[in-house]
Amino acid sequence: MEKISLPQIVVVGDQSFESVVVLHVIPSSVDFTTSESIKICQRYDPRYERQIIAVSKIDKHDKGIAEKLQGIGSGSLSLPLGCVAVLNRKQEEIDAKVPFEEMRRREEEFFQANPAFADVPKEYLGRQELIKKLVSIQQDRIRYVGNGREGLHGQSVLLGDLQEFERKRKHIE
Repeated sequence: MEKISLPQIVVVGDQSFESVVVLHVIPSSVDFTTSESIKICQRYDPRYERQIIAVSKIDKHDKGIAEKLQGIGSGSLSLPLGCVAVLNRKQEEIDAKVPFEEMRRREEEFFQANPAFADVPKEYLGRQELIKKLVSIQQDRIRYVGNGREGLHGQSVLLGDLQEFERKRKHIE
């Protein structure tokens, strides 16, 4: 397995296994197509079938973010697993130990109040949507592995925290 430095991408498992999914965390102002982590993963997954983007720093977004999240237009990628925008905590919020529930409320208010996201489907917005998407992907991959299509060492990240993801998903719904 090729090792890649942490500033570029973190990958657990052998990317040649079909059940491995790469979660990219890319700031909203960055052109997705030129992201270093995307470029690295292209050689393992040229059709982007096993990649998802968490779009960070969404409060610093550029014009056209609605289209970019949906895989339309300049600097975007149409990923089968999609991408989801999340509102990062500010340093003051971290220092103040703002609870998760309050941050979730603030994130919801941000997306509702910001006209740039008025026409963006809900599935592209917020950490709860990202968690739902990750749980769904993980369940699909577990079913895939469960059918004997791949050895267990290829999806170490995916099996590790299923109960925790499921608990969070139920809490959100």
